[in-house]
Amino acid sequence: MTVKKRIVSFLLALVMAASCVPTALAAGEGRMAVAVSTAEGVVIAPQYVDCAQGETVWQVLSRMEGHTFTQGADGFVTSIDGVVANYSRFDSSGGYELEKPAAEAGAFVFTDTEIKDMAGYCDMVCAMADYNGADAPVRRDAEAEYAAAESHFRITAPATGFFSNTLLV
Repeated sequence: MTVKKRIVSFLLALVMAASCVPTALAAGEGRMAVAVSTAEGVVIAPQYVDCAQGETVWQVLSRMEGHTFTQGADGFVTSIDGVVANYSRFDSSGGYELEKPAAEAGAFVFTDTEIKDMAGYCDMVCAMADYNGADAPVRRDAEAEYAAAESHFRITAPATGFFSNTLLV
């Protein structure tokens, strides 16, 4: 690998890591990466959602365009975009509270599979949200790094290629 490619790879990794720091922006706003997967595949591919000052995770999820989250009487989310599952949920800090300030969540994940390294999984979700939201030239330049990161996860639904059940690294 040439020095130039190594520098570009390092800078891209640095940018992706910095994007996952769960802090609010100076204006009191922030963003939260959201992803939903089941053993059958991806329900919501990793994406960032803007959040206003004081907005909770549940408020952000409730207003996500094109997506529906159904909460049961017990407070658990039982259906996402019509996909019913026994979802567990967690954020970048290992918390799971829907009333937490969204700007502090970093990433918020729903899955019905066991995740052994939640922090690593959230980092992957943030990096994938960065990649999915990037312009075509950036995506093209980062394609190899994205594929390399993705290869560290066992994929249960070959058609999706986004999520894993078990972190291998």
